[in-house]
Amino acid sequence: MRGRLINPFIATVARLNTKATSDADSADGYDPDFLEPKLVAPQSGSGRGTSTRQEITTVLPCQVVPEKEEEQRVSPSGATPQTRIRLLFHMRDLERASLVDAHGMPLLRVNDRLVDLRERHTGALVQEFPTGRELYATEIRSRGYGIGRKRNLVQATFEVRDRSVESVT
Repeated sequence: MRGRLINPFIATVARLNTKATSDADSADGYDPDFLEPKLVAPQSGSGRGTSTRQEITTVLPCQVVPEKEEEQRVSPSGATPQTRIRLLFHMRDLERASLVDAHGMPLLRVNDRLVDLRERHTGALVQEFPTGRELYATEIRSRGYGIGRKRNLVQATFEVRDRSVESVT
């Protein structure tokens, strides 16, 4: 017996596909200075542009540990909402989804994106994280060892990326 999740939900995680992103139409798909997927200018000349980011969508059971939601942080360009959610995944579920490498490490990575959370039994949408309010993984770490003499839990922390410069005094 390896334990189980308590009151699980279903998380849709868009994992960054680094190979497909580097094979994107534009040269390399990655910005040479910032080493992140490039933004391609829009045709009309207005708007943000489209990202060369390529993703693989994965659906996994998880336990949700909300930490803060829409907390306002003051910055020189105005208030910036901050959200942080921690998700606990069971290693058994990651193994079933082929998301554990040959060394026993989970294939969830920093910069993977949380798309939404759904009710486990009905699949009903609980919360969505649309464009402009995306949550990205900032930390992946093992949390539970011992039950069944194996590693049991992996914690992924998803946070909003800052959209403005923070004031430093």
